[in-house]
Amino acid sequence: MFCQDYPLPEGKVVYDDKPDVIINGPRKIGVELTNFYLKDGSSIESEQVQIVLRERTVLEAQTIYLNDNGKNIAITFGFDEKKPIQAKDKKNLKKKLVELAKLIEKWEGGEIPRVMYRSIPELSYVYLIQGEHQDARWMDCPVYSGQIMSRDRLLKKIQDKEGKVEQYKKCDVYWLLIVVDFFDPTQDQEIQIKDFDKIKSDKFEKIFVYRTAHRHIFEAK
Repeated sequence: MFCQDYPLPEGKVVYDDKPDVIINGPRKIGVELTNFYLKDGSSIESEQVQIVLRERTVLEAQTIYLNDNGKNIAITFGFDEKKPIQAKDKKNLKKKLVELAKLIEKWEGGEIPRVMYRSIPELSYVYLIQGEHQDARWMDCPVYSGQIMSRDRLLKKIQDKEGKVEQYKKCDVYWLLIVVDFFDPTQDQEIQIKDFDKIKSDKFEKIFVYRTAHRHIFEAK
């Protein structure tokens, strides 16, 4: 995709490792690729961790509900990204989801009023599919408010990569391509960082931030 959106210099593109891509031409250019996530994946509040917690919590809650003579109803739970699930609260959250299901199991379907689940701060939206279905599943659906890329985290990412340049294969110059994949909720974010041209690096000749939505390319250096 990037090759289609940016005029690369003359040379053969070779896919490698450390760096990920080498452009063999008049100059040998090493291109390092990296993805930019909203939060560090080691944090429980990161989308990488929350996706797993939401899915497991909802599926386990449905199992508990069905084992207690529950009905084959399909429910979509919209989770508020600003109120992430905490591991220590997972058991209590499952209990509350089961209790909510029992309250609404006989409803005709549709969006559930907020008053019915105001004791569950992690939720911002609940929708009940009308009727019973043999393969009914409870689904989790995060509700995003949209985020702006953090310039500080971008600088930290660049610094981390600069520290690894000495491990790369020998090239004349190096480029850094930072990808924001809008299909991945752990990455998708708006890029409105001012002073991109003021980001400096002694290791990378060029630094790109490439948001795959609308194929936006920002040259940070």
